[in-house]
Amino acid sequence: MDLLARVKSTIDRHRLLPDGGAVVVAVSGGADSVALLDLLARLAPEQGWRLTVATFDHGWRPASAREAVAVAALAAAWGLPWRGGRADRPARDEAGARAQRHAFLTAVADSCGPHTRIALGHSAEDRVETLLLNLLRGSGLTGLGALAPADGALVRPLLAYRRAELRAWCTEHGLPFCDDPTNHDRRYARNRVRLDVLPAMANVRPGAVAAAARTARVCGEERAALARYGELLLAQRLVTPPAGAFLDGLDALVLDLCDWRELPTGERWLVLRAALRRVRGSLAHVDLGLVERLDALAAGPPDAGVLGGRGGDELRIARWGGRLVFLAGAPGPAWGPVALPARGEVAVPAARLRVVVGPAAAGLPLSTRVRGHLALAVRSRRAGDRLRPVGRGGSRSVKALLGEHDVPSLVRERVPVVVCGEQVVWLPGGPPDEAFVPAAADEGVDLGVVLDVC
Repeated sequence: MDLLARVKSTIDRHRLLPDGGAVVVAVSGGADSVALLDLLARLAPEQGWRLTVATFDHGWRPASAREAVAVAALAAAWGLPWRGGRADRPARDEAGARAQRHAFLTAVADSCGPHTRIALGHSAEDRVETLLLNLLRGSGLTGLGALAPADGALVRPLLAYRRAELRAWCTEHGLPFCDDPTNHDRRYARNRVRLDVLPAMANVRPGAVAAAARTARVCGEERAALARYGELLLAQRLVTPPAGAFLDGLDALVLDLCDWRELPTGERWLVLRAALRRVRGSLAHVDLGLVERLDALAAGPPDAGVLGGRGGDELRIARWGGRLVFLAGAPGPAWGPVALPARGEVAVPAARLRVVVGPAAAGLPLSTRVRGHLALAVRSRRAGDRLRPVGRGGSRSVKALLGEHDVPSLVRERVPVVVCGEQVVWLPGGPPDEAFVPAAADEGVDLGVVLDVC
């Protein structure tokens, strides 16, 4: 069976590309991606695929612009549309370049319509290199099952095939391709693995690279099965927090940690990986060290600290009583004061909430009654804020009250403070300040907070 028939069999077996679907083919100009384009273009008439060729120029080399033109000419020879992109500012490392490239490919796919797949030309060696890099940074099956044939919109039809076979296909069919000199630059970790480690493996044991590729494939299949099991375990632990937690309307996930330490370590890791995948959308760049730190946080004391939120990662995770909170998005800046009407409601987009004044507030979960005819405003918490909650017999700091009210540390800056001038009148979730309690029913006004996406 020749390469074309085997690739078709691979695509059918893994259901990588639906008949009649739109496909963006990522082509850099190298032998692997040129072979991918030629193979898919030969199969497209029979399968009904609508192909678009996409090339992203990272701007690292002067010759890359000429190579993009060559890819455009190859697409034209097949009668296929071509889309080119170039980095506004060259990335400083491989991870940054990959992020730029994927953002471009995703934009092209979005322009081709919903459910468009993005075909990448990764080969068996690419998979082994990724396996080894993940092994060096510390990984379980998630990293060892590197480069799955299908990962969301991304598909990799050539993972089972060696670079030499793909290069031979290009030579046999007279397809022009380029050799990127940066692939021989040992400053990049992947190149050191490619140029030094893979040949050393073959010297130690002939066929070692093919065996490692099989290992990645087996780990990938087992990873997929364990991921499904992890989703089942996660579903059993997801909880809906009360309104007083101030998580409504946010991209948050809350885990119940009941009997957490009694779970086998492997099951705890599966739950945490499933949670990370749910809030991040991917486990790319998630190593075993992060999972272990999360496990220690889950088993530790409440409010032990917050993981994440550094280095551009806006995912923050904190222990909250007997729960673990995953929150996507950076904490908002200070806001307000925003004046409240005598009756009606005010949206506060900065805190993603609404404040209601008047009878409509009476039935809200977060509501209270204060003296009427006050010039009220709402704002974020400030250092030094205090109030004397009615019935508590003393002054408390708002910071301390937020802890007493069981508000997760991740969202305490979101909790609004209702004020009259500089005096705190009410902290939602508790009673008002004793100086602002109405003496009679007809002297008061209802206040309420609605957690929304404004």
